[in-house]
Amino acid sequence: MQPSVQSSVQSSAQPSPTLPHSEEACRARLIVLRDEMASIRLRIAASDIRRQHLRQSVNPDGFHRMKTALRMRRREADEIALHLAELRRTHRPPCCRERAGAAHPKHHPET
Repeated sequence: MQPSVQSSVQSSAQPSPTLPHSEEACRARLIVLRDEMASIRLRIAASDIRRQHLRQSVNPDGFHRMKTALRMRRREADEIALHLAELRRTHRPPCCRERAGAAHPKHHPET
């Protein structure tokens, strides 16, 4: 393989980055990923409109590159969303982990 092709193949085969350790960091990363996905979708749409206006054929390399970038961000967003759900479940206060019948006294109207 050529060096430029080999480095791009290796970079796309990298595992997803480490997951954020806090709920706030997960939410912040999800916001960034959603913005990036919206930007990629906009670039795909703009290039398609430009292509139609100029009556050109689809550039398969550029289209594939953008769709791959979008797919990678979707995958990372899904992983972070699952991780965020796990963080929420494991970091609940003890009173919220108990059954509804044995909830913390401050949640009971009688006390």
